[in-house]
Amino acid sequence: MGSINFIFKIVLCVSSLFSIQSQSIGDKCREWAKSYDVIPYETFGRLPQNIIEQWEANSCNAYIKQFANKNTGLEIEKASVIVDRALKNPEPLTEDQLKRHHSQLNKFFSYIESGICKHIYLDMGTNVGVQLRKLYQPDSFPGAHVLPLFKEHFGDTSNRKSVCALGFEPNSKHNARLDLVQNAYQKAGFPMVILTETAVSIANGKMTFYNGGNGEDLGASLVNWSGRSTKSTVISLDIDHLIKKMMNHWNTTDSSKVVAKMDIEGAEFNVIPHMLSKGSLCMIDYMMIEWHFRFINARKVSSIFQSQDIFEDVINSLTERSSDCKFKLIELDDESYSGGKDNSIAFPSS
Repeated sequence: MGSINFIFKIVLCVSSLFSIQSQSIGDKCREWAKSYDVIPYETFGRLPQNIIEQWEANSCNAYIKQFANKNTGLEIEKASVIVDRALKNPEPLTEDQLKRHHSQLNKFFSYIESGICKHIYLDMGTNVGVQLRKLYQPDSFPGAHVLPLFKEHFGDTSNRKSVCALGFEPNSKHNARLDLVQNAYQKAGFPMVILTETAVSIANGKMTFYNGGNGEDLGASLVNWSGRSTKSTVISLDIDHLIKKMMNHWNTTDSSKVVAKMDIEGAEFNVIPHMLSKGSLCMIDYMMIEWHFRFINARKVSSIFQSQDIFEDVINSLTERSSDCKFKLIELDDESYSGGKDNSIAFPSS
């Protein structure tokens, strides 16, 4: 019995983060996988057997052809295990952080259990909450690229109070602004909750987060990119566990949708395979992802866009071949009204 590391070797050629053990694969796939000098990451779990079988039957030869030539492929020196590093030995959380977090989660699940949520929007990497504001006040953000997507899946403005939104933001410097946003929209009747000082992750617990120095957002991430960064401890939230709990408590209809945005500063290279292998990725209908390729060391690639195309192709191949997986990846990155440009836009009236 061998391994199906070839599946994640394909992804490893982009992220070097994926490795899952399973049944024997064809000789060509094994030989191809071994031709790459890549250090596999520790296992996150097992893929559903039907995905494994369909991958073996339909994709192996195509991917061998596409990636076998090292001159046009990707080589990664070593896994950039940023999430694991951040999870190791953080400082303790404060009692206030824990109380605040549990209060916020309880509020969100009170919306879910009340039956008012026809749809759900997950804003992973909320920053100062601009995307959430666009969801509930689309007329106040003309020209924002995300508006047609919200209208297509959530209906027009009159239906937005049936969309429950949950934001995630680890950067504590945004706490005051996010509290202001959350309170204003809740008072106006919009079911919005923002989990402050909370990082989307692969495990529940605590982790180290680096705030950008001098009031900057650029260096804010799980990696200390800037010597000016200040270290803090934030809540680590297993997104797979949260989504499954959410789905178990939610009374859906045939038209209910889960739409998500993921902008989590490189943690996506750990979180996406975690969600895929555990099954929660397939519980999301549509997701916008902003990739952060500075977190991996890709060589012999003509551009960042080539890396992104390869990575997205792997995800699509794995999800599209499963009849039980409704996940669709959306090519959309809406940065409009960022950088404080929404400050002059009034909140909705109560």
